[in-house]
Amino acid sequence: MFSACYLHDIGMLTSPKRRRLHDQNKDDIKHLQETVSGILEVAASNSSDTGLIPQLALNHIYDIHSSVERLREEIVRTEHPFVSEKELVSDYPKLPLSVAERRDIGVISSAHGKLKQEVAEIPEELHDGVHPINLRLLSLLLRIADLSDVSKDRVRQEVLERHYDNMSKYSIFHWVKHLSVDDFTIERQKTDMSSRTVVTMYIEHNYLPVGNLPKDILHHRCGNNCKLKYKEKYVTKFMLDGKK
Repeated sequence: MFSACYLHDIGMLTSPKRRRLHDQNKDDIKHLQETVSGILEVAASNSSDTGLIPQLALNHIYDIHSSVERLREEIVRTEHPFVSEKELVSDYPKLPLSVAERRDIGVISSAHGKLKQEVAEIPEELHDGVHPINLRLLSLLLRIADLSDVSKDRVRQEVLERHYDNMSKYSIFHWVKHLSVDDFTIERQKTDMSSRTVVTMYIEHNYLPVGNLPKDILHHRCGNNCKLKYKEKYVTKFMLDGKK
């Protein structure tokens, strides 16, 4: 578990493979092609040259470059849990870990990017030859710990504002999420050894980010456990059918 805490994000250091960037079956690559085509059309309409290749102004070049870099960043962020697993298993021979330890840490690392129903498919118990290892439980604990690692002390608003236009929507979301959190605490309650343990998490926001949350996407994420209602100090709001 401790090894997974240190290593689960190691895939963030790896750039996307060339074949991934050239995979035209991926929706994000298709979107990039459409974006670049739109930039080229604008450049062609503004150019007095009737040649087949439009003359690109610097702003067009910058827009294309920014679009490509944002895509690369999105791929790294969204796919890094699975890249971490691959690299832990095969690409870091000098790590002082056995083959079995690499396998287990890789499974736990990849799980922090999976949905709940996908984590449920992880074998509940494996044996390292000495002790049973509950990979599913460890995977869930890492996921909770990773999601709980939020604090405005991790980021700076002035840095976000300076680089906002060049950041992917995923990075912006994570930065805004951290900036909104003043405090996060966990309380454990257990009355006696025979009762279940109740863990309560409290998150204190300095503001509450809002946005469009389509109902079908929420249900895909959390099924019947979706909480479509939240309470502010004086107001109760509902988020249904994509409305704020």
